[in-house]
Amino acid sequence: MPHNAPPHRRRGAALALVLVALVLVAALGAGATLASREARRAARDDLARVRAESRAAGSLDAAVRHWDPRWSQLPLGASDSALGTADPADTVRVLRLDRTRFLVEATARARAAAPGTAGWAARTASAIVVLEPPSVTALAALTAGGPVALLDRAAIDGRDLPPPGWTDCQAPATDSAAVATPGAHDVSVAPQAIVSGALKQQFAAADTTTYSAFGRERWSSLAARADVVVDGAAGPYTPTSQPLVVVNGNVTMQGPASVRGVWLVDGDLTLDGIVTIAGVVVVRGALQSSNGALRLNGALLLEQGGVLSAGSLVQFSRCATERALDGAAIARAARRRSWAEVTR
Repeated sequence: MPHNAPPHRRRGAALALVLVALVLVAALGAGATLASREARRAARDDLARVRAESRAAGSLDAAVRHWDPRWSQLPLGASDSALGTADPADTVRVLRLDRTRFLVEATARARAAAPGTAGWAARTASAIVVLEPPSVTALAALTAGGPVALLDRAAIDGRDLPPPGWTDCQAPATDSAAVATPGAHDVSVAPQAIVSGALKQQFAAADTTTYSAFGRERWSSLAARADVVVDGAAGPYTPTSQPLVVVNGNVTMQGPASVRGVWLVDGDLTLDGIVTIAGVVVVRGALQSSNGALRLNGALLLEQGGVLSAGSLVQFSRCATERALDGAAIARAARRRSWAEVTR
């Protein structure tokens, strides 16, 4: 007769199978829990990364759109930093690569959204920013479309020299002529006046576009985005340093004053006192300085000529001219890239 196994042995095998099944279920549950935890952590990282990316891109766009004129004055190889627009912890760094190109980097950090977590993400967006400065047709230290008179103890110097105290300019380049006018006899020089450089006859000095066209820019386009607009009819004006100043009508500048920038005067310019300027001055009228003196480092353009009185000095300076024009430049982003770092 067949011999059947005892019932208690079959019951022991079933118990083992149940235990194995429970272990497998527990392992699957633990794996699912771990996978869910990792997915939540990855989602938090993604959210933090997206937040950081958005803030970095916003700070970069704001830095380019609201370009700080101080950055345009940085020496080659120099850098500057500023706070981002979204959070005080965000930073913007600007590095000058050459005359017209800058590297701009905006960095933002964002923490993960889960309570109590120490995870954060950092995102950096960068762009090559190109300056588009206006240009001037400076045919000499002084370019004039009309007669120019140098009184005793006035001076014009066409040598390329930096303004006094400017130690970060590049080595002087080619010197310029002292005065450029359309006629051979448009310049009168008093016995005690000093002229260093040539007196050149340039027909372009009589061209009105010399005093109203600035490369891609025109007088009207520069006037539309001037930092300061002065109404000459309001009375005497004491100048202050601004990247781009436009004066409507005849104006009297009062000294003493020492300023930098680009000055566009749509009328006559009269000086009352000593006014020192580093940069570019374009006058669509005439210059009168009988009660004052102009001490200019850069370039001077007078559409109708004028008079330089005692104590006046017009010193050609390519460094001062370029920096003034850079301060009035438009900044545009040329190329962009970005990268991220995530820490848990």
